[in-house]
Amino acid sequence: MKVTALNTRSLSIPKKIKNTYHCILLTKTQAGLKNLYKLISFSYLDYYRKKPRIPKSVLDEHRDGLIIGSACEAGELFHAVLEGRPDSEIEEIVKMAVNQKPFFGRRGGITFSGGEPTMQAKDLLPLFAKLKAEGINICIDTNGGAWNSDIEELLRQTDLVLLDCKQFNDDRHKALTGRSNEQTLKTAKWLEDNGKPFWLRYVLVPGISDFEEDIRALGEHFKNFKMLQRVEVLPYHTLGIHKYESMGQEYQLKDTKLNTPEQLDRALSLFNEYFDCAVMN
Repeated sequence: MKVTALNTRSLSIPKKIKNTYHCILLTKTQAGLKNLYKLISFSYLDYYRKKPRIPKSVLDEHRDGLIIGSACEAGELFHAVLEGRPDSEIEEIVKMAVNQKPFFGRRGGITFSGGEPTMQAKDLLPLFAKLKAEGINICIDTNGGAWNSDIEELLRQTDLVLLDCKQFNDDRHKALTGRSNEQTLKTAKWLEDNGKPFWLRYVLVPGISDFEEDIRALGEHFKNFKMLQRVEVLPYHTLGIHKYESMGQEYQLKDTKLNTPEQLDRALSLFNEYFDCAVMN
């Protein structure tokens, strides 16, 4: 859902509106659930334009019982950092995160995903410092394919890393992504050597990343990593096709079929031979 800065309930909304952001809404009470249903209805019936949207003013009216997060790289917090907004504005956004802290739980916090958040490592470091000062845990979702001193410091400030491995076989990884997975594996080794907990996330694409020999090679490589807390096997899906369409690019996996239940069961059984923390997400 996109949140805009509109302060009106008028149906005559301009086609192009600046300052729209993604947000995530979670319910914590029955009142929050009712407000969520109302906001969904408003976003489709009153403010829909290609995608469901909701003005901030309407969101504020119906925020009781809701937890409002900044979502992905299209969220307000992430954009505030990238656009170099004044510290006072970033502080206000951090304050919103602090207000949600009672609902994070002892191990919860804020996740930075993307895109690739480490590409903005230098800009994110001050924000990470503010969040850590407030006692908020930080998680990063990254491919680990880039490295410099800013990224290293960013990972030092991170409590949990979600490390995406597209393919363990380097030749197949190059064919799939256009680059080697060498740095991804080096990042995993750095996390292990520096005592940084991480989850390994592996997308199971039929005919591309579901080969038994590749899964076994990955298992042999990572089976003794002590900082590896969870291995997530992610079924292939086509939810990202619209992103390619919006950029005028061809989706090269358009003819790839979804996993069958038998393929998923077989893959998970292979991962389970090497890890006691493997799950199908």
